[in-house]
Amino acid sequence: MPVRAERFQLRNRALHVFTEALRVFKFMELLDNAPKEVSGEFLQKIGNLMNESQTSCRDLFDCSCPELDILCDVARAHGSYGSRLTGAGWGGCSVHLMSQDKVDEIRQAWKEEYYNKYKPGLSEGQLDNAIVVSKPGSGAALYKVLE
Repeated sequence: MPVRAERFQLRNRALHVFTEALRVFKFMELLDNAPKEVSGEFLQKIGNLMNESQTSCRDLFDCSCPELDILCDVARAHGSYGSRLTGAGWGGCSVHLMSQDKVDEIRQAWKEEYYNKYKPGLSEGQLDNAIVVSKPGSGAALYKVLE
């Protein structure tokens, strides 16, 4: 049974994988050379890479979904430096880079522009479970235990 090449979108998916790898290297380089005092300009640079990733996930790899796209668009419109899906895609979770002073505004915008419209009737508890606010940490570490 012949299979049409456009069905698998091989070119687009490969292009996403290669450009995503490049974005990871650019992100690492920015973090490795981060200024001691992090500025909005620096955050916007890494945020732009996150935004490019979301666009690529949506347009080239075809692994986003309308709900994630809306959440990312709303967050960006209200001050997120960068917004993208996280995990494998096709629904699920998103991650957003924002300053502390934007958390409440973006949370409220999601409530009004997404949850009330597409998921009406959620309780505050359910909303709290849907929107998890966290701060970046130091990352993974390896400890050598001496005997």
